[in-house]
Amino acid sequence: MNHAPIHCRLCDGMAKPRFEKRILGKYDVGYFVCTQCASLQTEAPYWLEEVYQDDHRALDTWAAIRTRRLQVLTYFIARAFNVQPSEQILDWGAGDGLYVRMLRDMGFDAYHCDLYCKNVYANGFDGSPASTYAAVTAFEVLEHFANPKQDLDELFSLNPQLLIATTGIYNGQGPEWNYLMPMTGAHVFFYSDKAIQHIAKEHHYQVEIVADKYIIFYKHRPSKKWLCVLRLILKHADARFVQVLFALQKHACRADHDHQALCDRVRRTYDANPDSARGTE
Repeated sequence: MNHAPIHCRLCDGMAKPRFEKRILGKYDVGYFVCTQCASLQTEAPYWLEEVYQDDHRALDTWAAIRTRRLQVLTYFIARAFNVQPSEQILDWGAGDGLYVRMLRDMGFDAYHCDLYCKNVYANGFDGSPASTYAAVTAFEVLEHFANPKQDLDELFSLNPQLLIATTGIYNGQGPEWNYLMPMTGAHVFFYSDKAIQHIAKEHHYQVEIVADKYIIFYKHRPSKKWLCVLRLILKHADARFVQVLFALQKHACRADHDHQALCDRVRRTYDANPDSARGTE
């Protein structure tokens, strides 16, 4: 490995070579640790265009389990930070929209935002960065940011009261760390605790990191009681007591309402363009 130091793409500190890893089975890529924010990052990710031309989602065998877990955890985080179901939530990097659909199915007014993936499950509920959101979620997204300083500026420009993210926290792992995901090549930046604190300070938020994975940026701190309960739930996200506690809650599912709204939208389209309903003769 013969890599010169680079400037950190998050804080502009000096990042020194740490190890090398083969990406996509053909690119030998250097990984660097920042001496200032202690994050791990690849060299400038020149291969990303190739990554997003291919669909590696088949490798994500955890997608359904993770989505179900995040639905449950979002409910409790929203409760702790007093986000009401009537307030809008945006899922940034929402993928196929399954998580957004599941949020709507438990009563939240949630919307989809993703530049690279087709909205399948929440079609008709696409969000806009110009709108106002009480909460924004960004699950398994931050590690994809090729230019985290600029990308995070864009994300935080939404100015939500609450921003919930998940990503693997870097604390000195080596080249065998499975979160590097070299077969997909999409994970290019790995944040340390220090980096997360830097991001919070930069954007004027407080932050809570739980279980080296769940990151909650917030403007108004919840009660100590709720914070203790939330930490317990996040640390034991897959425990049966969390699922039972969730099952005991009452949810106002939006599925029927959304179905009717989408049918009305299609009907208005037909009324405005009757030829499209009959087809061309």
